[in-house]
Amino acid sequence: MNPRMATSPYRRDSIMGSGLSAEDQDWIMISYNWDVQPLAKQLCFALQAHGFLVWMDILDGCMGRSALDAMAEAVQKAAVVVCCVTQKYKESANCRREASYANDLGKSIIPVIMEEDYSANAGWGWLGLIIAGKLYYKFGDPTSSFATSFDELLKAPELSAVRRTQKSANSRQSSTLRSFRGAASPIS
Repeated sequence: MNPRMATSPYRRDSIMGSGLSAEDQDWIMISYNWDVQPLAKQLCFALQAHGFLVWMDILDGCMGRSALDAMAEAVQKAAVVVCCVTQKYKESANCRREASYANDLGKSIIPVIMEEDYSANAGWGWLGLIIAGKLYYKFGDPTSSFATSFDELLKAPELSAVRRTQKSANSRQSSTLRSFRGAASPIS
């Protein structure tokens, strides 16, 4: 197995080869910069534990062909795009492509702030235009645990419209969240 590929206790076999039809692949896409990959993976696995189908570039089956084609398809088939906001996300050409394309397609976008010192008026340029007026969820706050932040994210109106898989991992949710409790730390 490629060491860059994420493994998850909730991982499905290949997402693209899961046997779902194209219209059934209404997943949550996680758009992030690699500066927060561990926290983005944690978020991915927690969403999977709650029965959501999640697309993340490092999961098996997500990047089977060219990166641009895979990212475009991921955005096109997403019900929701979770943007993991950091300064490096704002500066990344690929992150800008993903978020702009999602916005152009009218996809629901949930900003997840992963830096402790995020400020909405700190000159966020193009990213500010896309996330302005949206509810955002803070995962980079050192005074809040991952579980607390995740519980708030689960209340996002955009997530209520996302179909969950038949085999929701309800029995694993509490143990999964307990293992994540306090795992969020300030991003330096």
